Amino acid sequence: MSESNDPLSIDDQRLLLNLAHASIRFGVERRARVAQVSDPTEAKKSPESPANNGKYRGTHGEDDGGNCGGKREGDCGGAMHIDVMGFAEHLRVTRATFVTLHHLGLLRGCIGRLEATRPLVEDVVDNAYSAAFGDPRFSPVCEAELANLCIEISILSASTPIEFVDENDLVSRVRPGVDGLILTETAGAYPTRGTFLPDVWATEPDPVKFIRLLKTKAGLSEDYWSDTVMVQRYTTERFADAGF
Repeated sequence: MSESNDPLSIDDQRLLLNLAHASIRFGVERRARVAQVSDPTEAKKSPESPANNGKYRGTHGEDDGGNCGGKREGDCGGAMHIDVMGFAEHLRVTRATFVTLHHLGLLRGCIGRLEATRPLVEDVVDNAYSAAFGDPRFSPVCEAELANLCIEISILSASTPIEFVDENDLVSRVRPGVDGLILTETAGAYPTRGTFLPDVWATEPDPVKFIRLLKTKAGLSEDYWSDTVMVQRYTTERFADAGF
């Protein structure tokens, strides 16, 4: 089913946010079960026993809360399964999304795709799970964090190339506060790529600095430039939990 750029209703936004929360809770609960199986002696202990101090403790001695003994996403299986055909047609269109997690105001994970390859509902469910358990910058989300975990979903438009002659020209053509950018360098044996969602403009509104930081995100130096640099732009429909 082809991409549709029609904005979602408030009810649709709430549905996707609820699915994202459900996907993360699914992962937390499954990791707790896996951790119990990995250490049967712990599984036999009462949660209120003196040895546990009222908590289940994981195989590495830390408060597990469902983090699969500290293992990352691939060690505990994938995201929860959903029946895509059970959702409305406009939620089954092929879209690319990013899911960003915050806990008590701090970034807790962010995972997404730049290319639309899956139905919208499936992409949100999978990216929410990956943001919670597959972002290498963070430990897996645990049960104790769920009550204060805020989710933000960004639905990407199709990206389009920006035509420019040099870096200064590129700076003049980007739209601060509007454009998400994808910078790709194709020179060398291994092409590199980095992206910033449009909300990054809130922390770096200067387009010169924005592009320099984007180059470092792509693994390049801030002052790097070549004739093989390519930049694409996209916009997002962005929504989050109430109060975020």
